[in-house]
Amino acid sequence: MAATAPDSFPALSIGPLLVPGDSLAVIQAHGDEAHDFLQRMLTADVPRPGSGSSVLAGLCTPKGRLLALARVIPQSDSLCLVLPQSIAADTVQRLRMYVLRSKVTLTPREGEWRLLQASGAEAQRGLAAQGLPSPETPDTVLGTAEGILVVRLAGSGPRYWILGSAPTVSAIEEKLSDHLPTGSEEQWRLGEIAAGIPQIEATSRELFIPQMINLDHLGGVSFSKGCFPGQEVVARTHYRGQVKQRMHRATGSGPPPLPGSEIRDPEGGLAGHTVSAVATDGERYSALVSVRERALNEAILTLEGAPIQIEHAPATEASA
Repeated sequence: MAATAPDSFPALSIGPLLVPGDSLAVIQAHGDEAHDFLQRMLTADVPRPGSGSSVLAGLCTPKGRLLALARVIPQSDSLCLVLPQSIAADTVQRLRMYVLRSKVTLTPREGEWRLLQASGAEAQRGLAAQGLPSPETPDTVLGTAEGILVVRLAGSGPRYWILGSAPTVSAIEEKLSDHLPTGSEEQWRLGEIAAGIPQIEATSRELFIPQMINLDHLGGVSFSKGCFPGQEVVARTHYRGQVKQRMHRATGSGPPPLPGSEIRDPEGGLAGHTVSAVATDGERYSALVSVRERALNEAILTLEGAPIQIEHAPATEASA
């Protein structure tokens, strides 16, 4: 089954939804050297506090393997990292190992902050009805005087994160519920899969270098800034043209596999791993999978013994 290679993942709409982001953690990095510290630690070119742009960035081991992916969102005087709850504590611990004398404090905001996820034109109208901004382009961040941040995410149709103090975001959620049906985390994650947005969970840590999950295509790797942990491996892979494994969208039958589940070729050899997966109905799932290039021409690839179908290949040219 040879895969075709369109310019990018088609971004499919999942319709209007309002979904509490309870599976995500918010970590605040503040202090005079917060930006410089994260710039040294993460794969992306990190936005400065007060700027209006967010970025998906990775934290790697010295061998270039991803320990975490976080969306970096600037506030007026600090930076927020949003990442899955399942890896938040380990990520904070890892970052604190490198703080040393840097003037930066990393503070989990569990219980103090809330994150809300909203999609569809109805979400845009609901934000406007409450006097909240609605960024027009993906990765843009707009804030309010009350400290609420609204982030536009990639995908077909408007998709937003709204984050800030828990009481204020809870009040926004109540009012937005008049405009949007409440959905599940699984429904929201399906939109992420449709848009080709990867996620690192506890079961998939240290499996991928950034290019294996297309982070370079998503603007999440800078090859021009200074060093970060694993930078030598990541840069060498890029400049020598040695990216032999990329992320694709796929479908399969049965329950959705865990992140990090192994994909096998017809001879039983390891062909790749699951990045994320979610059930689409009672019998099938949609997934992002990282698969070795040579395996894409195999007639059958299997995941936990059942065949999977590769739907789309990634872009062949990095955009970052």
